[in-house]
Amino acid sequence: MRRTKQLQLSLALILVTVFVAPCSATPIRPDLHKLLQEEKPRSFAPARAGWNGPEMRPAQGTLNPTLEAYGPAATARAARASLLAAVIPDPKAVIAIGTLIVLLRVLRQQKLRRKSATVMAIRHSTEEERQAA
Repeated sequence: MRRTKQLQLSLALILVTVFVAPCSATPIRPDLHKLLQEEKPRSFAPARAGWNGPEMRPAQGTLNPTLEAYGPAATARAARASLLAAVIPDPKAVIAIGTLIVLLRVLRQQKLRRKSATVMAIRHSTEEERQAA
């Protein structure tokens, strides 16, 4: 009985260690192909010898991509990305917590079954005891 309890506890500890250990705060590795594909096309003003006025409106935002990376729009994008990364749970951690909950419930049910299964010894009366009564 004690051996099976030790085996169950060690199995639960191994499962928790296996699933929760890689769930630490590891940095997100950027996908280089995805970053290169997200580059916005630049618009250039048409070349003219004489200038009559603003035929083309300048593009919204800055023309310098280096300065745009430090602007308020980039900060807002970074904040949204970090909030999205924080909201989505890690599947391994969810599975580990669920497994731990199930194991604790199973152990509680076994403990309750052991308490309710008290065995009482039934003593058979002999012939002499029956006649005396």
